[in-house]
Amino acid sequence: MEHHEKAGCLFPKIGMRNVKTALAAALCALVYYFLDRNPTFACIGAIFGMGSTRRSIGSCVPSR
Repeated sequence: MEHHEKAGCLFPKIGMRNVKTALAAALCALVYYFLDRNPTFACIGAIFGMGSTRRSIGSCVPSR
């Protein structure tokens, strides 16, 4: 994992996948807030949906 050093502290690099996942969860929470519903399961679904890649499920997907 790549780290950035600033003021003696080590911070992990934040990539686009983290930004997209946070944005998807925030958008779900905002929509469900205006619908006056509980956004818990929608946010969990958004987080799991954004986390899947072909490499992480490579054993389940046959190559062509």
